Amino acid sequence: MSESEGLNMEQSRERFANEVDVALAQSARPFAIHNARKVDARGVAEHYWLVSDGSAIIATGNRDADFAAACASVGLDADADSDSVSSADSGNAMTGSAGSVTDAAGRMMTPGYVDIHAHGSWGSSFDDGVQGIRLARAGHMMHGTTRQVLSLITNPLDVMCANLETVHGMMSARPDILGAHLEGPFLALSRKGAHDPECLKDPVPEYVDRLLHAANGCLRQITIAPELPHGISAIRQFAAAGVVPAVGERRGCRAEPLPVPDARVPAVSGRGRADAAAGLERVGRCGAAGRGGAAVQRVSVPGVDGPAAAAALYAHEKSVGPVRHAAL
Repeated sequence: MSESEGLNMEQSRERFANEVDVALAQSARPFAIHNARKVDARGVAEHYWLVSDGSAIIATGNRDADFAAACASVGLDADADSDSVSSADSGNAMTGSAGSVTDAAGRMMTPGYVDIHAHGSWGSSFDDGVQGIRLARAGHMMHGTTRQVLSLITNPLDVMCANLETVHGMMSARPDILGAHLEGPFLALSRKGAHDPECLKDPVPEYVDRLLHAANGCLRQITIAPELPHGISAIRQFAAAGVVPAVGERRGCRAEPLPVPDARVPAVSGRGRADAAAGLERVGRCGAAGRGGAAVQRVSVPGVDGPAAAAALYAHEKSVGPVRHAAL
């Protein structure tokens, strides 16, 4: 990429981030989208439309007459000149004029994605302050992630507290930011990945208190290694504060049991490098024991294809009860 191309890309990203800022600052108004290719859990539908009153989708369908009536019910004119979505400018559909009717021109329309573990986008990290969060969220929003829990990585504890305060401070004006997820600093050294080993810590109560105080209610989830000396007590402490502990980045569990049931961990993060395929069932049992069989289990299994991994998950679910899966 040439220097001029790189500059143009940065300017384009900043323009889109500004459009997101403007859109989020406006009051919600009725809008409609028509002539779309709808793709969701119910299947695919052509010539699809939806109408929103600004707070919720009130009608959907594929009949033009019904579309006109639905538009009229929220004060929109279905026959007015539409904001058209071109292939070169598809991202602007999200930030189009409020109170508008948008012609999707046959483009795909899906439910908004909600992401609970990503660290940034467009060359910016969620650890990079307000500007970094603005750009990274715009990058995710461009591709359909309408809401997000922002994942923050291991840093010196003071920096992590400041990053949590930044996330909390942005949430009142950014309904697309659902809170923060901490990946660190309470991880196993042997499974640290790209995390700075100098910043990894044992989760003594003082450190847990500092993070919870800085978060001021915005911390939604923390990835934690339960075998650390204060791991189980920290898990209880986080859970009591309403934070979801996710067991991960721990030493391999083939030869050791996962100390989860006694701590009532509501989420199990079965990261592939920590819990291999052979440990799937044991991780699943621990998760199911966590909160009345309603655990969330996130699993990635290196070397195992999607269908095989899904088959393994559903097989063990029959023996341990219902578990909500988010397979990566």
